[in-house]
Amino acid sequence: MIDRAHERTRLLGALSALTLGLGLALVIWRRAPIASPVVIAPITATWVGAMVLLRVRRDDLGVEGRFVDLWSIPHFLVGALFGLLGVDLAWTTALLVWWELVEVACRVDEYSTNRVTDVVISIVGWAVAQWAWAGAWPIA
Repeated sequence: MIDRAHERTRLLGALSALTLGLGLALVIWRRAPIASPVVIAPITATWVGAMVLLRVRRDDLGVEGRFVDLWSIPHFLVGALFGLLGVDLAWTTALLVWWELVEVACRVDEYSTNRVTDVVISIVGWAVAQWAWAGAWPIA
């Protein structure tokens, strides 16, 4: 594991902002939501709240597990949000992998097995949202 003292926090903040911008641009470009804002808004609020809480409390609640941990919740939710916003699986997966590469570049303290699990859990969130709201499993 990488010592947290070596984390590139400023770079993480900058790349987080860039990633958020990329995600928003992707949602605007795709413009194909399958759920109403009444569904999307509370899921978004929960996602943001969970990320902030886990980042602030990273020494106890936010401790990274070998495969799953409390960070799995916001990963599932972001996948679900992309599914609800109509972003297809290929673009969603690309952004998820991009984020894990951001964490590597910023030396975020995390097991490599957890990075893989994060992507898988996010894809499961996307699939559940697609199934629950669209009643199908569209891949493209």
